[in-house]
Order: sequence, then C-alpha cells, then structure tokens
Amino acid sequence: LQRSFDKNQNAIKRWWDQEQNRLDREYNTWAAKYSAAVAKELAQDGYQYNTTAAAKVCEQTFTAAFNASIMKIEEAYSKGDINEETRNHQLKVAQDTLKTGIKSCQ
Repeated sequence: LQRSFDKNQNAIKRWWDQEQNRLDREYNTWAAKYSAAVAKELAQDGYQYNTTAAAKVCEQTFTAAFNASIMKIEEAYSKGDINEETRNHQLKVAQDTLKTGIKSCQ
C-alpha cells in the first residue's frame, strides 16, 4: 500500500509540476506579447521612453499596479464573481489606466 501511495503521490507531483510549467510558459508568452503591444501603441501615441531613475520608478509603479489589477480581475473571473463581459471591460480599463499612467511618467 505504501508503494502504491508513493507512486500515486509522485504521479500527482509530476502532473502538478508539468501544469505549473505549462501555465508559466503561457503567462510568459502572453506577457511578452502584451508588453510588445503596449510598447508599440505607446510609440504610436508619441510616447518616448524616458531613462531617468524617477521615470523608471514611475513606470514600475504603474506596471505593478496593473499586474495587481489583472490578478484581481482574473481571480474574480475564475471564481465566477464576474462574467466575461465584465472581465473584458475591467481588463480594458486596467490597460487604459496603465497607458495613461506610463505616459504621465515622461
């Protein structure tokens, strides 16, 4: 029984690790695509990247707030607290807030 239990536990751990790796890859792909899209849109809107320390901190602050908002939205959606239409609206608002915030960092 112990060997059978250990075998099942190992199978579950392997599955869990594989699932986490898959989700990490999906997130990294999404984040890279999103960052590229935001950078392109900001460039089209006339935003010039500012390399001062204050501008970097400002951009990091808005990016961190955006990431926190996205996590909160996705958590509410996964729990069924909000529907897809509300989720999409909130994601758009978060994106607009990020772009406006980053533009203010210039």
